[in-house]
Amino acid sequence: ETQQDLIASLGEPNYLQQAVGSGAH
Repeated sequence: ETQQDLIASLGEPNYLQQAVGSGAH
């Protein structure tokens, strides 16, 4: 619930950036 909270707090672009940076995309 930590990352989800962070994503919810920031919005969603962070989640996308994280996924792309990690190489999930």
